[in-house]
Amino acid sequence: MNKLYTKKYFLQALQDAGLPFSYPTILRWEEQGIIEQPIHMQEMNGKKWRFYTRSEIKENVEKIRQFKSKK
Repeated sequence: MNKLYTKKYFLQALQDAGLPFSYPTILRWEEQGIIEQPIHMQEMNGKKWRFYTRSEIKENVEKIRQFKSKK
């Protein structure tokens, strides 16, 4: 099984790529269909926790980079 990472690692990957890196921005990109919701989500304490594989993080960073370059 692939190792799973929290949003903290996704946000760090976005920052390292020079892209906007806030949690509300991730949610907005999901709502706009720019990136997909992670495959692994778990509800704890009434909140949905997102867990990403390394490949999901890498793919999402690339999708966001392409989206930002079109603007």
